[in-house]
Amino acid sequence: MYNRIEGGGISIKLSINFIIQIILSAVCIFITVSCYKLDDIPKENLNANRDIILGDEWNCSVGDRDFVYSDLPLLIDNPDNEDIVVTNMIKNAGSNQSFIIFSSHQMFKVFVDDEEIFSFDIPKGSKSKTPGYGWFFIPIKDEYKGKELKIAISTNYKSEKNKLLNIHVGDAWIAHNNLIRDAIKKACLSFIIFILGIFLCIVYIFVGKKIGVEDTIMWLGILSILFALWSLMETGLLGVVYGHPLLMAHISYVTLFTSMIPLLKVINGTLVLSRVKLLEVISFLWGICVCVAIILQLLGICDLRYFTIPCNCVFMISVVIGIGVFIYRIFHYDILKEISYSRYIYVVIIAVFLFADCIRYLFLHANDSAKYGRVGFMLYLIVNGVTLLRNMVMQYKESERFKDIEEVAYHDAMTGCFNRNAFKKDCFNTYNTDIDNVSVIMFDVNNLKYYNDMYGHERGDEYIINCYNIINELFITDENDTLYRIGGDEFCAILRNFSKDEYKERESHIEKMLIEDEDDYIPDITGIASGYAKFNERIDGSISDTIKRADMAMYVRKQMIKSKATGVL
Repeated sequence: MYNRIEGGGISIKLSINFIIQIILSAVCIFITVSCYKLDDIPKENLNANRDIILGDEWNCSVGDRDFVYSDLPLLIDNPDNEDIVVTNMIKNAGSNQSFIIFSSHQMFKVFVDDEEIFSFDIPKGSKSKTPGYGWFFIPIKDEYKGKELKIAISTNYKSEKNKLLNIHVGDAWIAHNNLIRDAIKKACLSFIIFILGIFLCIVYIFVGKKIGVEDTIMWLGILSILFALWSLMETGLLGVVYGHPLLMAHISYVTLFTSMIPLLKVINGTLVLSRVKLLEVISFLWGICVCVAIILQLLGICDLRYFTIPCNCVFMISVVIGIGVFIYRIFHYDILKEISYSRYIYVVIIAVFLFADCIRYLFLHANDSAKYGRVGFMLYLIVNGVTLLRNMVMQYKESERFKDIEEVAYHDAMTGCFNRNAFKKDCFNTYNTDIDNVSVIMFDVNNLKYYNDMYGHERGDEYIINCYNIINELFITDENDTLYRIGGDEFCAILRNFSKDEYKERESHIEKMLIEDEDDYIPDITGIASGYAKFNERIDGSISDTIKRADMAMYVRKQMIKSKATGVL
């Protein structure tokens, strides 16, 4: 598992698992760097004909204040939260040329000489305060030449009042293809994360759950699925292809908020020693908060967007708690040997990447707020996923080994049925609590000692096996029925919904089946004595009392057979 390298008096362990993680991470980074562009918005051809189509200056009006810009800024001073109007002259019109506008939670109307040619507003009947976000393509017709372009911008969010639209001019077809191409590159990582999340959930459901693996791997899978959906919304791909900007915005918010629940579970599950109850409480309360947020949005009382600040607070608080608990346990417990350093190194990496996205979103007003987070999350998913899967495989092997040991401990080597150990365990656990409609039949193989003394132990073993097969065939007919070998010549069957009439009917076939085996049958010697008892709560305090009554009935039956036979019992 490890290769040791000696040098400079220092011994270094290189974990093969860690090396594999490094290689996978390097491949991931290489693919990401190869696919990603530095700019959020592909500028190619977006403003190729801007100077030809529009005038040299933008006039911007905010209330009674006017500003003039050669290029529109992203932000403008708007202390009174007033609506914004930008104007320019349309000098020319060209084939396939369009105004290409990106709007984020802003309503806007486009006028040409006071004639409205386009409007982006909150859909009718919607109880939202935002129309959503997306790209819009407005064709520049020949008759617009020489006329004034005016764009009126408004928003219901104070945080968006000082933002201007991203306005470009270019070939609509080329710009549309560029946007899709750029979004697909980012969406590829989201798709990979989604597939890995599905894989982790499937592995846990069909393998991990059966062997008792902790549910952290499942929560990591759910987190991956939700993060993938949210980051896919942030690429803008679905908005460009299918439209429905308000729906895309709501899906983005819901997936982002919901992802905090599995994130808290993953943080709690990766802590050494034990989980922190406070994180469990925060996860539960945040789940309630998400439900309330969705209900308030549906009722039109409060927009989902207003819950982004609580969402960020929950994230930061959880991270701080997780880091604090981890550091505390390092200094107060000897846990350094239990730490997988690679996992925590990549936690720091993803934190840096997410912090970079926060900076881009808050201060640079980037459209895609998950650009670097995808890369960081991919790296973390690779490392944490590989580690969890490796641990699960080891636990699976351990459980299989335990099953083999349990098979030997609870099964009779000769007949293959359950042995006395299993009998005691089930009587103490299963039948001690779930005892309704339980019947017990005790069996005794007659004259086993005689068989062993006269014909040898090998013949005696064949006699036992033959008797077991007969008992099993006649009385064990349901999956809830169990047969135990509790002694050298004794068997016990514990059955459910089995009446005394059924017992008598089947008991009558025992001797007939013994006679059919001509090689082993000896008159007055070969035989099986049995006794039946059904649990009766009026006279039985537990299953043990029922077993005693069945054993007594078997003894009486044995004496009856003995009185009629000439052989030895």
